[in-house]
Amino acid sequence: MLTLPAHAESVENNITFVKNAKTAKTAAESMTLHSETLRQLMQTLYLDNPKLLRISTQVSVEEMVQWSFEGPFNWKFDGVRRLQGVDALKLAVDADFPGDRVLALIAGLHTMLAKAYGAKNEYDFSGEIYPQYLYNAARNIEVVSGKINQLNEASPDLPNRLVLLNENKPADLTQKLRSLIDKVDRDANAFSVQGKQAIRPLHQDAAQAVDWQKTAVN
Repeated sequence: MLTLPAHAESVENNITFVKNAKTAKTAAESMTLHSETLRQLMQTLYLDNPKLLRISTQVSVEEMVQWSFEGPFNWKFDGVRRLQGVDALKLAVDADFPGDRVLALIAGLHTMLAKAYGAKNEYDFSGEIYPQYLYNAARNIEVVSGKINQLNEASPDLPNRLVLLNENKPADLTQKLRSLIDKVDRDANAFSVQGKQAIRPLHQDAAQAVDWQKTAVN
């Protein structure tokens, strides 16, 4: 089940946030690390899924990664219908989506995390941190990777299938995703302690639900 990103309008009034200059600095530093992890992940995924790169462009993997992270598009790419966050992640696992699943995945993860860390833009962080949303974002990473594998098992003949686990080097991708999840969880816990705000765990059945409908955090 998809959980709320940090910018969701349906946030309950009783959800509090941590805000000060230190949290803004910490959020910016964390997001810099996450961006580097996602750059590496995007490059590895394109190397393992060259068909998906060719859906988007004829340039090299390195050029595509640089274009995605440093281009003037503000993470709104026509190839993934200009979707971001949860909506882009949903596209990455949609069996009917004919496009580049790597781009949808990375755009979704990057923008979801940026909003969870209170980013106004690439260089400006508000300092408003909702620990619950960081926790939710980590769970979304787990869910989307599982759903991609489920899609591959259900539709092995998809012309644009996205292989997350390459049999020749499974540890590489697994470790990158696991490392990302662990870092986000550590930040969620740290901000939770700082703001004296409890994090509500997601039920296991909810995390594995097929229905990706957004749900409110209570």
